[in-house]
Amino acid sequence: MVASLRRLALETQMARELEHMDMEMRFVAIPPEWKQESDGMFEKETMESLAKLGLQMGTVPKSWRTDEPRSRTIDKMLREGGDPTPAQSGR
Repeated sequence: MVASLRRLALETQMARELEHMDMEMRFVAIPPEWKQESDGMFEKETMESLAKLGLQMGTVPKSWRTDEPRSRTIDKMLREGGDPTPAQSGR
């Protein structure tokens, strides 16, 4: 998911810079306090709950994000002062 959002951010940036298009990428993310209503990722209740949440959040501009998403692994490594780049073995 993070890779898909990064790709959209890059495509948006390229469109602005190379094609001189006036566009922005904005998205909403599932808040940590959201609770799944049923077991299973694609259960009807879960999907309906997420759709309702997305519609509600989309109507509130403060819930829109423009920051580039990062993976939890990279965030954790940066907090701990580590290097998020995998070590090169045998070089």
